[in-house]
Amino acid sequence: KSDQQVQALLALKFPPPGVVFEVVASADGLVWAIPKVRTYVLTLRQKFPGIKLVVVSHGREQFALQTKKRNTHKLIHAEVSRLVTIDGVKVQVCEAHANRRGVAAKDFPDYVTVAAHGPQEIRNYLEFGYHHIKVSP
Repeated sequence: KSDQQVQALLALKFPPPGVVFEVVASADGLVWAIPKVRTYVLTLRQKFPGIKLVVVSHGREQFALQTKKRNTHKLIHAEVSRLVTIDGVKVQVCEAHANRRGVAAKDFPDYVTVAAHGPQEIRNYLEFGYHHIKVSP
């Protein structure tokens, strides 16, 4: 479904103000979701160079982005860091969900933005006219 949504965006003459990619998956969800998002980012930026892109992760998958998991999830951390530093994509995790699991905002690396509440962040982006894409396998 997410592939079709990206194709529909590419068919537009003018881009929306931005795109928010939502990821809610199992613990290993970022293993498949982040490479997929990066492909979407590169494709969308090719047609719409200035489009604003954001990833909001607010399920169990977000815990792979903890600083202490940098060694066990090297590829995910490298890909997310590349999305943020090279591709200019904001990557956010949900502090409320993290806190419920005993994980604090300081437990995530600097390149990950910790938002108070992931679903609310998505709603905020929608209010600004962003297109919502729920990333699925």
